[in-house]
Amino acid sequence: MNGDVDNREDGINECTPMYPRRNYDKMLFPRHDLEALRTVGNGSYGRAFIARASGINDGEKETMVVVKALMSKDDIVKEDFTKEIDMLANLGHDNVVCLLGVCREEEPFYMIFEQLEKVF
Repeated sequence: MNGDVDNREDGINECTPMYPRRNYDKMLFPRHDLEALRTVGNGSYGRAFIARASGINDGEKETMVVVKALMSKDDIVKEDFTKEIDMLANLGHDNVVCLLGVCREEEPFYMIFEQLEKVF
């Protein structure tokens, strides 16, 4: 039962993940392999920008990505950022943007996403 809640005999509900868990450490990406190109907006975490990532996808020398930067010093915002990484690292679906990597060796921390084509 993928993605369903299993009822155990002891009355505790157990969630079966829809997708296999990804190793968070394998998502670490070196910041020096990102080249920021232009800012696309600001959100609750801070700045979002388009970047060129060298070697983030197997078989591609460079990949265009969107990066969310955690600029806030607020502990609650930092916790929300970490929760979002944890959730997206374990998610994989054609209708959800893919988290390709994270930079967390120094602040500001980054979430690196696939860049989607504009569809209008």
